Amino acid sequence: MKVVISALGLFLAAVPVALGGEREAEFERLAREYDAAAKEFRKIPSTNSSTIEEKIHRYEVWPGLQYIPRFVALAEARPDDDVAFRACLWCLPRLRGTGNQDRRIFPSDQRVWEILADHHARRPELPDLCLKVDDYYWGPAQERFLRSVLKRQDLSREQRGIATAALAEYLAHKYELIETFKPFDEHDEFGLFVARARWPGWSSDLVPANGPQFKAESVRLFREVEAQYAEIALASTAMRFEGFKTLGEKARTSLHDLEQLTIGAEAPRLVGKDLDGRSISPNTEAASCW
Repeated sequence: MKVVISALGLFLAAVPVALGGEREAEFERLAREYDAAAKEFRKIPSTNSSTIEEKIHRYEVWPGLQYIPRFVALAEARPDDDVAFRACLWCLPRLRGTGNQDRRIFPSDQRVWEILADHHARRPELPDLCLKVDDYYWGPAQERFLRSVLKRQDLSREQRGIATAALAEYLAHKYELIETFKPFDEHDEFGLFVARARWPGWSSDLVPANGPQFKAESVRLFREVEAQYAEIALASTAMRFEGFKTLGEKARTSLHDLEQLTIGAEAPRLVGKDLDGRSISPNTEAASCW
């Protein structure tokens, strides 16, 4: 009997390894298939002279429309393992290159961030994921990811500072999108096609009424970063954080943009000297002559 139990124990212990091996093999197979499909896709010409039919055809045959949901399905099968994490990370740069708006991949995009929030938010890669949330377009799940991170009590000071800055930047970007939104020209047939292919309600919260709220919270969070986490170093390749050495530097730059360079902001006070070397300011005749 002891021998039977021992053999059964060894068998059960080996099952996760075998399953992990099968999932790893499935991940590699999908990646190879996608790479082959993407290689063929890149052969399709795309130029300014392409017809509307050619542009739509190229859009429709992009392999990510098929493979992103397949990688997400692989992650969902065992969302807490390393293969699931790799599958989620595989999806993100493909979504970055194309956007997440299409109705065929928006649910998968959102599921990626839900899996990361629920099962992988304690990995060492957390700071980089937070900073890059805004690289991969927007959606409710991205915002929930950042807010769920900030609710945790076990964050290090560095992690909390980075997550706070990431949420501040995410909200600032949403405000920016509202302020700069322009509908597609009725003569832009391809743009209208893309708009019709969007997930219903994809940008439902990007409306003027929400702009002041997004801006106000972003300003508050950036001020918190400047006051409490300014010296934390940054060395990120995230699009909206790249080139900044510290969180404080990023916060000051973003606060300047939000408070002085957005629509409705008070114009910055101009101080300098005229051609005769006299000091000028908005209160002098030299300034008022404009």
